[in-house]
Amino acid sequence: DSLSSVIFDKYISALDPNKEYFLKADIDYFEKYRYRLDDDIRQGNLDVPFQIFRIYKERANDRVAYALALIETEPDYSIEEELNYDRDEMQWRETEAEVEDFWRKKIKSTTLNWKLSGKEWEDSKEILDKRYRNFEKGLSQHVPEDVYEIYMNAFTESFDPHTSYFSPVS
Repeated sequence: DSLSSVIFDKYISALDPNKEYFLKADIDYFEKYRYRLDDDIRQGNLDVPFQIFRIYKERANDRVAYALALIETEPDYSIEEELNYDRDEMQWRETEAEVEDFWRKKIKSTTLNWKLSGKEWEDSKEILDKRYRNFEKGLSQHVPEDVYEIYMNAFTESFDPHTSYFSPVS
């Protein structure tokens, strides 16, 4: 069970290291699997990691759609706000509104940094559009072997942080 817990944490972290996609409710739902992953691996059952990945992919696609909608309008830089990027000690966001607020601030922060370095809004918008569309395309191209590789890396790194699993394609 202790190994299973480590695998669980590493897998969730591999998918969402900055706590930008999953909601607290997702993590709470996944908790029921925390201590069964080791048994499932022994039995060759990979339903749980694929289920978690499906939810991750759904959340990530939602976030990309929201980001693409956000960049249609230049952020209001006159409003003073804070954005904490240190997610290690922070909790998962509880609501869609909290996640959307984070993404709005993330985009505002990124474009503000570019603005301060001399980039115009249209250039920033174009870069972000390309970034999020490429991410969206990458998500749509994931195949089962990719999910398996991410999960097996969580498993192997639970034994040795310098060991990785590579799918045949990798």
